[in-house]
Amino acid sequence: MTRRGLMAACAVALVLGCTEDPTAPATCPDFCPGGNITLVDTLLTTVIERDTAYRGYLEPRGSAALLAASLPTVVDSRPIVLFQSLGKTVQLAGDTAQRNILVTDSVRLALTVIRRDTSVRNLRLQLYRLPRNIDSTTSFADLTGAFTDSLVRTVNVDSLVRAANHKDTVTKDSVFVATNLSVRVMLKLGQAEAPFSPADSGTLAYGVRIVADTFTSAAFGSNESGDPPIINWFFSVDSSGTTTHTTRVVAPQFDSYVFNPPLAPLDSTLAVGGMPSERSLLRVVLPRRFRDSTQIVRATLQLMPSTIARGAPRDSFTLVAHAVAADLGGKSTLLGGTDSSYFGTGPVLIGSSDTVRVEITRILRRWSTDTLLPNTFVLRSGSEGIILTEIRFQPSQHPTLAPTIRVTYSSPFPFGTP
Repeated sequence: MTRRGLMAACAVALVLGCTEDPTAPATCPDFCPGGNITLVDTLLTTVIERDTAYRGYLEPRGSAALLAASLPTVVDSRPIVLFQSLGKTVQLAGDTAQRNILVTDSVRLALTVIRRDTSVRNLRLQLYRLPRNIDSTTSFADLTGAFTDSLVRTVNVDSLVRAANHKDTVTKDSVFVATNLSVRVMLKLGQAEAPFSPADSGTLAYGVRIVADTFTSAAFGSNESGDPPIINWFFSVDSSGTTTHTTRVVAPQFDSYVFNPPLAPLDSTLAVGGMPSERSLLRVVLPRRFRDSTQIVRATLQLMPSTIARGAPRDSFTLVAHAVAADLGGKSTLLGGTDSSYFGTGPVLIGSSDTVRVEITRILRRWSTDTLLPNTFVLRSGSEGIILTEIRFQPSQHPTLAPTIRVTYSSPFPFGTP
């Protein structure tokens, strides 16, 4: 065989030798390690060794909503607002002089209902005139008299929503329907309903009570929400001997809400929600095996309520377990802000006494990989300050109903000899 022919034969043999047959039987056992992945499901009953409840993270005066509720045997909550003063004088456009206010004509009061129960019929807002000295120390009991004998106006929100052009042609009250849940209610008040007194520079304070055909709750916009109650004054001034009609818009000087009954004092249970808002801190002793070589597939915190969740019927809220950056007790800082990899959630139904389950898989995975993080998380309400709900759970020291963590994990893979 010539040299050229020998090279050609070698090339053909090389091609044939590298050809793969995808239909040939697999030979993985000859090359892969033996053994199987094993999943283990375990209930950790003693890993939460310490817990504490704290109150005061959010006060009614700083809430993103002014909460109203008519829930007999549960809670009666009423928004209260103190408006900035109108003043005694006004500077007209293009004028450098301050002109005296002669007389006020009327007031347009705007309230935004940012949440309501649309299944309830005939939602009515009752507007009351309140003392002008209300502040953050004012209690429900302090205003019992004012909410009894100082009724200014009652407006049926549902009737205005159904009315032509959303307006009452007699009272001149109206609504603007933003969404199915949100409406802006505008009340026209006369001089008797919104009196102007030069002695107090036209300072007004009002309270709102809601009623309906059945139990109900609602939330109004506040200073903190960016959609607070607003008053638009219509008045007249003396402009160089000429009566001039003008307007001025004033915002709240203070807004909050009062409610009854107040929350029970904190005790050994784990409190979440309420107002002033409550949170509970749980400290976990994570077994060593979860830090070494296991892979956490799922982890669920299981909590047993000590009482049923308190709030409006048909309401629910989200319970959040949030990892902390440093364990500083009630002042512990939460990790990650809105990053969901630092917290887990679970639903809470009002009126239910069933076990509450919160998924904390991502929290335990972070603890297993980052040994510098404290094994501590905070229980808080996902609707903190927005709805009137509270729940309390049995503490870690309870002999039979303490919080537990159910963990599903994979054992180390038993690599063998091929």
